[in-house]
Amino acid sequence: MATYLLTLEQVASLFEHLESHMNQSGCDQSFTHTKQWLAINIPQEQHEAILSEMEALGGYCDCEVLMNCYEEYEDALYHQTPTAIQPQTVEGAKLIEIYLANLQEIHSMTKEDFGNRRKVSKGNKLANTNRRIASDIEEKYPDQKETFAKLLSHDNRDIRGQVAHHMLEVMNYPTEYRKMALDEIKDVIDKNIPIESFGNKIWLDQWYKEHPEDQFL
Repeated sequence: MATYLLTLEQVASLFEHLESHMNQSGCDQSFTHTKQWLAINIPQEQHEAILSEMEALGGYCDCEVLMNCYEEYEDALYHQTPTAIQPQTVEGAKLIEIYLANLQEIHSMTKEDFGNRRKVSKGNKLANTNRRIASDIEEKYPDQKETFAKLLSHDNRDIRGQVAHHMLEVMNYPTEYRKMALDEIKDVIDKNIPIESFGNKIWLDQWYKEHPEDQFL
């Protein structure tokens, strides 16, 4: 994993600065806004090295920093933070807490956030992390499977739906629990929720093709 001169918090601050200022004045094909941020937040002696680092990542002006650098920065730096956990280093019970916190952050995203590539990238990373958590509970912390399955009774429909998918896709539960997970997915389909119901209908049709025995649950 590559290491960079900026921390994750600094990268997030820089991108917010660029997004805000470029929405107002655009990009003049230089590092104008990037240098403004550096002048406020980073010692002068580090500026040249950071700009060289950005150029190596394909950022030769403000808009290219925003478009070309953020994925490289966040992919490397994100994995150094607690939210992008290394699941095997965390106790089983704590994994479920992190799983829920990740889901809450994902589902707090607004429509505007989905137009922000950086925020979408972070959301995708959190979703991938949660899939790894479910897999780790199955493989390393089976004593937590009962607690995980109880999330099917959570007040939040989005949490219930994600838990149901993970129970079926990456975990092994007895028939009784698989039926509960499938019933949750069917409930989403029956509610005719825009996009979500359609996506789950396609998923369920494919699931039945691959697991025909589950049609009778």
